[in-house]
Amino acid sequence: MKPIGTPAFMPTASCIWKSFQTSGKKHLILTGDRGSGKTTLLSALFPCPMPGLTSWAVPKQGVYLKDNFSSKTVQIGRFNPDSTGAENRMLPVLDAFSQTGVSFLRACADVSSDWITIDEIGYLESTCPEYQNALSELMACKHLLMVVRKQKLPFLDSLLAQQDVFVLDLDQPYGNAGCILMASGQGRRFGENKLLTDLAGKPLIQWALDASAGLFAHRLVVTVHKEIEQLCLSQDIPVLLHPFPDRNDMIRLGMGEISSFIDRCAFLPSDQPMILPETIASLLLCAKNLPDFIWRPCSSDTVGSPVIFPSCFFEELKNLPPKKGGNVIVSRYPNLVRTLPVSYSEELKDIDTKEELLAVSQYLEQQSSNRRWRFDDCGAFAP
Repeated sequence: MKPIGTPAFMPTASCIWKSFQTSGKKHLILTGDRGSGKTTLLSALFPCPMPGLTSWAVPKQGVYLKDNFSSKTVQIGRFNPDSTGAENRMLPVLDAFSQTGVSFLRACADVSSDWITIDEIGYLESTCPEYQNALSELMACKHLLMVVRKQKLPFLDSLLAQQDVFVLDLDQPYGNAGCILMASGQGRRFGENKLLTDLAGKPLIQWALDASAGLFAHRLVVTVHKEIEQLCLSQDIPVLLHPFPDRNDMIRLGMGEISSFIDRCAFLPSDQPMILPETIASLLLCAKNLPDFIWRPCSSDTVGSPVIFPSCFFEELKNLPPKKGGNVIVSRYPNLVRTLPVSYSEELKDIDTKEELLAVSQYLEQQSSNRRWRFDDCGAFAP
């Protein structure tokens, strides 16, 4: 199965904050390759100037470090041409790091703000143990939002691996996650194939297809309906057509198709039109940073879908009892279930009857008129 490329839906500041706060972790790290947007996202997360440190490079000159609170600046890197002339290198100014850089970090511990920002940490910082120790001391007393350069260095790896750190890798923010869209219902209560019924100008299933687009390394629609198969094929969306009647069959077949390619799997009903891409993205960020748990959205005491299972449950998902779904596993391991609050309770509503479809249609029309919700670029409603 061919994976998607760079995610089309990049996490927003509000999406990141919701996931981070839900995780219960203390620090937030942004990482990624050059040009991935780390500093831009830092500015979105903290629009106002924050106490902390900022570093920048001047080509063919050096790297400088500024204390944002006092505006004092020191040179921490010195330009040195590579001996072969093939590339330029910045050499650390160790005295500046061990003295002035350390004093900057210690001064941050005395400011009133709970949050400190550091943009960015990379190779130069990894050369100075005194600076690293001062950073650890600061992490013990403050919340840090750090931009970390993507390099395989022991110090940087140790930062990313700390248990109280929430990591957002902008190159692959959601990890190697898969999604099975469940589209095999017979619509008996609805009276016809509800997934092809029009809702605000497009088939009901299209809402789920749009909401989940660009978020997963692998996505698969599992259906018994040839019309849905054709709809998916027309959009180049992977689809599995099968003849089996029960939910456990649908899950077994879907998992058999994609489980070997993914680290976790989300199950999204195709009749849940108001789920927001941002909610799915937030769930995926939580699942990547706390990978041993089952994740699902909630509104007050109501829980809903999608449900994200880590790979340790894949075999159980493939061997569910007849006519049963993933709730069997959720009920079996209640201590491993974590929830993320949705922005609007309406996100969790699914469509089982024509009356429910009409109610959702009227609600969307009303909210669109009130400008509480709008159509986004995918044709999905968003706040």
